Amino acid sequence: MKNTKKIGALICIVLVAILTLTGCSLNIGGKNSNKKEAINKKDLEGYTEYVHSSGVRFSYPSEWKNLGTSSKPVFGDTSTGTSVNYLSESVPKTYNLTSYMSAAVANVKKTMEVVGDIEENEVTLNGKDASIIKYIVKQSDTNVVIKQACFLDSENAHILTTATLESNYEKEAEAMDNVISSFMK
Repeated sequence: MKNTKKIGALICIVLVAILTLTGCSLNIGGKNSNKKEAINKKDLEGYTEYVHSSGVRFSYPSEWKNLGTSSKPVFGDTSTGTSVNYLSESVPKTYNLTSYMSAAVANVKKTMEVVGDIEENEVTLNGKDASIIKYIVKQSDTNVVIKQACFLDSENAHILTTATLESNYEKEAEAMDNVISSFMK
């Protein structure tokens, strides 16, 4: 009888190990831990929509000023320092979103003075697989909260960057999230 219990326990341990090693997860209580958060554009009254020549679009608060150029769009609130900018870059065909974001995060850590950890979340943004990262960088004596959303198409990475002073983040977080929720192609 003791051997039967030991064998049963061993089988359970081996089964859990196999599931873990193969990337499978147990669905306990009906919750799927691998499910991505779905973020969709909200009803953004009081926002202006920007449409890039590539077809990428996002909305920003109407009172923000155009601080960029047609090739480098930047919009911001000069009174709070909160801003959004868009850029795209070509991506090697061998990259997927995960490998691109791993390289991007490594580059941020290498080139900026990051305060604390970089939060990374894989999401579905307006129907596209996307990644959102949030981090704080030190610029001179000021901390800046940066929140970026990125998705890939067949040739390019599309990156939307929102930023505000850390001291303004609580007040500006909703606007930053609204801008990100509207990012799509």
